[in-house]
Amino acid sequence: MAPRPQPPVVKHLAMLAPFAVLLALLGVLGGAGVALGAGIGHGVAWVRHVWPEPAAPLVYVDKVAPPRPATLPEPGLPCPASALRLELYPNVAELLPGQMVTLDAVVTNVGRVACTVDNSQENKHIEVVNAADEVMFTTEHCTFEGETTLLEPGQSVSQSRRWSGRASAPGVCQQGQQLLWPGTYWTRLALADTPGALGEALPIEVVAAAAPGTGEPPAIQDADPAVTD
Repeated sequence: MAPRPQPPVVKHLAMLAPFAVLLALLGVLGGAGVALGAGIGHGVAWVRHVWPEPAAPLVYVDKVAPPRPATLPEPGLPCPASALRLELYPNVAELLPGQMVTLDAVVTNVGRVACTVDNSQENKHIEVVNAADEVMFTTEHCTFEGETTLLEPGQSVSQSRRWSGRASAPGVCQQGQQLLWPGTYWTRLALADTPGALGEALPIEVVAAAAPGTGEPPAIQDADPAVTD
C-alpha cells in the first residue's frame, strides 16, 4: 500500500524546522554573549577598583651640585671692610667759624660672625675734608682713648668727638690752629687698618659770621685757607 502524501502545510513546517533550530541556537548564543560581555565589563571595573593607577613615569634631569657654603672668617679676627658699616653724624648742619660741634662716630658689624675693631686714635679717623678731598681736620692728630672691641653680628660701637671748626696738625690737634674758612665741607669716618672701610661723607656748612654792627657777613679776603703749622 502506498504511503499517504503529506499535506502541504506539514511539508512546509518540516522544511522550516532546521531554521527554527538555528534561530533558537543563535538566541541562546546571543544571550550568552550579552551575559559574558556584562561579566567581562564588571570584571574590568572591579580590577580597576582594586588595582591602583600606575605611577607617573619618572623624568630624569641633569643633577646640579649644591652650592658651596660661604666661607666665613673665624670669630674674633679683625673685621673686614665688607662686614662693617661706618657712620659719622655731626649734630648740626651749619656752624659759625670757631663754633663747637659734636661728631658721633658709629661702627656696626653687619657681617655674620663676631669680629674686632680697633678704636684707637691711630686707627679710627674722624675727618673733615674740603671740596678737593683734602683733609682739614682728623682725629689722627689728636689724643683720645680707644681700644680693640669685639663686635657681635649687628652690634655697634660709638664714640663722640668735639670739633671746634679748626684745622688740625700732627701733634697739635686743634689748639691754636686756623679756623676753617666759610664754605662746604664733608665729614667722614675711616679705619686706617682696614682697606676700604670708609663711611659715607655728610656735608657740613661753615657760614661767615656777621661783621660787627652791620649784620652782614664780612668780606673774605683771597687767601690760602690751607692748614698752617
